[in-house]
Amino acid sequence: MKQWIRKCGVLGLVLALFFSQAAALPYNGVEATDPLSYGEIETIEAAYIPGAFQSQGLTAKDKASFLQLILEQMLARKQEFSVTYQGKIEDVYTTFQTLLDEVYAVPSARSDAQDYLKYSCEKLSVKISYNAEKCVFHFTISYFTDAQQEAYVAQRVKEIIRELNVANKSDLEKVIAVHSYICSHFQYDNTLRRYSAYDGLYSSRMVCQGYALLFYRMMRELNVPVRIISGKGGGEDHAWNIVRLNGKWYNVDETWDTSATESTVSMAYFLKNASDFPRHTRDAQFETAAFLTAHPMATSSYDLSGHTAGNVIAIRLSGISTWHEEEVGQFAQINVIPLELMNQYQKPITRGEFIAILYNLCDKAGVSAQGVLCPFLDVENSLYQRQIAGAWSLGLTVGKTKTTFCPDDVLTRQEAVKMLCSALEKIKGISVPLQGYAPVSYADAASIGTWAMPYVSYAAKYQIMNGDGRSFFPTQKLTREQGMAIVWRLSQQFSLLDDI
Repeated sequence: MKQWIRKCGVLGLVLALFFSQAAALPYNGVEATDPLSYGEIETIEAAYIPGAFQSQGLTAKDKASFLQLILEQMLARKQEFSVTYQGKIEDVYTTFQTLLDEVYAVPSARSDAQDYLKYSCEKLSVKISYNAEKCVFHFTISYFTDAQQEAYVAQRVKEIIRELNVANKSDLEKVIAVHSYICSHFQYDNTLRRYSAYDGLYSSRMVCQGYALLFYRMMRELNVPVRIISGKGGGEDHAWNIVRLNGKWYNVDETWDTSATESTVSMAYFLKNASDFPRHTRDAQFETAAFLTAHPMATSSYDLSGHTAGNVIAIRLSGISTWHEEEVGQFAQINVIPLELMNQYQKPITRGEFIAILYNLCDKAGVSAQGVLCPFLDVENSLYQRQIAGAWSLGLTVGKTKTTFCPDDVLTRQEAVKMLCSALEKIKGISVPLQGYAPVSYADAASIGTWAMPYVSYAAKYQIMNGDGRSFFPTQKLTREQGMAIVWRLSQQFSLLDDI
């Protein structure tokens, strides 16, 4: 990070510009540019005003309150705000970076404070007006996420933790479970645009910064001591975590342990001491005597004898029918199926659940929606609002009416087959012929909707969805495992994921 400073007199303007440089990150041994990015200080302006001037925004009379007020505004993702300190500027300010570090260090039980907040800030500026009696700080901050996106992160983190069922387990079991989940559900973002935990939870892709943020957030929620460390990985900008177990701190690198294809999770960079954690070099701030005293690193890597990351896919497949286990097991490896659907496999799948799987498949195949708005008035409180909006944008569904999608309605087989063919058309550009298609010989052909017939014919021809061979059962419901299996079958039959 380079720094240029121009001073315009003792009482004049101080302007500092900081620029961070993009760099490269090795992902699973493959070199890829990874612009680790956070906390870029853009401008600092300080003006001495000898006469009286008006206070602005919130007011603090002591330093602790001053820092707390700034913290609260930042946690609320306020982009512009002012805080007035009733006292001398030297009581609360030396440099902007020092002030920020003090804000990040404010004790807080919130999992989105401290390191999480620090690495969630993109660019920061401050304008200061001061005299001998008071000072006004006006902050301008851009973040990688807004308040609504952070609310989504909070919701998903709590849902995942409930699903992992580790709240009452040991710290080691918590760390293993979270490591297993993150490494088996997310992929590295080769577009190098997704920096946040929200990006990962929203799209299943993120760079190292997002991995470190999500691991940090989940550990904080589970009351396991954790920090984010920035530095060099393989000689390039990188971020990872350290966690405390039994009074000692251990290195954890989710990014380098991520596996997109294996059901068992890598532990090559999990709970390691310094000597077993090659190609990682910390930034200077994490090598100071004060930091190392506060975070004593283990002299040996954690002994995991008798402990494994576990076959997380096999655990989630408990209760599935034998005839669908292989297909759904393979599908689960590529992080398309929402975690909350990986249970109760005989339960009927809803329209919202199925379209979420299809939209995630499109996104995984590189076809993403351009917008997140849709005309459906009944999806606002749906867990799959984002996917439904994206699916409408891509043309995967037109809803039940122009303004309703009915996300909680049970999906019928003929509804499913039309959605499947729409996804195929979007990903591969293969159009289902709406006229001149081969007639079907199902005994219940008369029960198939006219609108669905072309898609039923196409699905039967390519062995995507056949019924029992004699009947198609167009209005019968699909179970979760059946819905997952036919989407997987579609992806394999037409090589939709060959480029992943």
